[in-house]
Amino acid sequence: MVNDMSEEKSPTDWPALFGMAAYELANPSAVISGYAHMLHSPRMEAAGRFVQERVKREFIRAAGPAAEQVKQVRFKMDALVRFETGRSILRKKVETSLEDLVRDVIATPPARPFELDVAIEILVSAGETAVMADAEELKRALSALLWWVFVELGRKRRRTMHVRVADSSEPLFRNIVVAETAELTQEALLPSASLECFNDYQDRSRLDLPLATRTIAAHGGQTWWLTGLIGARIALPIP
Repeated sequence: MVNDMSEEKSPTDWPALFGMAAYELANPSAVISGYAHMLHSPRMEAAGRFVQERVKREFIRAAGPAAEQVKQVRFKMDALVRFETGRSILRKKVETSLEDLVRDVIATPPARPFELDVAIEILVSAGETAVMADAEELKRALSALLWWVFVELGRKRRRTMHVRVADSSEPLFRNIVVAETAELTQEALLPSASLECFNDYQDRSRLDLPLATRTIAAHGGQTWWLTGLIGARIALPIP
């Protein structure tokens, strides 16, 4: 059954969040420290000017992305702390098309490449798709949730992902449902749908899912898994 929107939130698993942050910091930290160690090693001093200049160029090229990764982890942890202490990171909410956000997310996949043969179809039911939102933050949240489902479907060798934008009557919300088939996305909107609370911590290597569910909650919505299936339902208030 659908979980009550007003139900008390589960306690935050801070050790899990710190573990995810440490995992995200591991790669950029290794890049920076590795090059720094290499440049200051006795072997580098003996390698000659050509090799030294090449390593320096490679370090400069790698340092920018590594520093940006560290910056993003800091942003995510700061945002999580603000959400947990009741200080939302959201700016002024404006009327935003949920359909446009979904299409924008699908058109701009994350920087990390996906080599998964999964087709995507977007289904939009007739009617308004507007929500009141901080469009930038909501798009970031939707991107994390939709691409997570995409990757999970690919890992399970599912070949399609359907994304439905539609209203539900009980309770009355504007929804995004993502699942393997169009029929499943429709069934997930029914009052009898079998849903369970979304597990914030299932991606043990990234902070994106915990931040995404808190962003949805800050918009007055909630995120669920489709019980026993690969898929999710994201519900937002109708303005």
